[in-house]
Amino acid sequence: MLAPLSPTWTQALRRLLRHKGELWQWQIGECLSQTHPGLESHFYLVGSPEQLWANVCVSLSGQVGILGHVYVDPSRRGQGLARALLQQAVEGRDQQRLYLGCRPELEPLYAQVGFTRLSSGFMRRGQQPPPLSPHSRIERQSLTWRHWPLLVEWGAGQSEPKCLEGPVLTMLRTDPQAWVEVADGQVVNWSAAQGPGLGGASPESGRLTHNSKGTRS
Repeated sequence: MLAPLSPTWTQALRRLLRHKGELWQWQIGECLSQTHPGLESHFYLVGSPEQLWANVCVSLSGQVGILGHVYVDPSRRGQGLARALLQQAVEGRDQQRLYLGCRPELEPLYAQVGFTRLSSGFMRRGQQPPPLSPHSRIERQSLTWRHWPLLVEWGAGQSEPKCLEGPVLTMLRTDPQAWVEVADGQVVNWSAAQGPGLGGASPESGRLTHNSKGTRS
């Protein structure tokens, strides 16, 4: 099911995910609005607007996505709902690269639908990003929602992969000066007042050095 959902379905999803923290409640609302160019969110649901039992969400920017908010109501756990929804959510996505963050003990569940471990609690489904040509054109852009999955992929490509899903949301929410440099649908460089997950008040930035020879536009 593609957002935006009807008001009744939206309310049901909000009730199901009411345990989520404030940052994630904000993210859910933004994805439900489906008003951010370049990012589309799909919600896979079990139940009805009167009683919703389970949810999985996939947010996509081109061929790169984030799978998240996998949740089953406690009264319906142990019935295979999570695995069934996950199988539906990844169906037809073999050419896409999906990322997720989870508790380490849940990694075996996601491995059943094709995810592989990058680091503790951080997984990917799909091949590694294709290498960039030295002649790839690099474009600097203000950070927007469509860069959220791309920056998560950037984190996956570091020597010590780290899930930046939450920290990038904080950047989106609080740093209007943040920017990224993109080449062929991949983030190769970024800068923000506070880097993702790095802490501190000084400006931070990151770069994929092996991509730095592209042509800037």
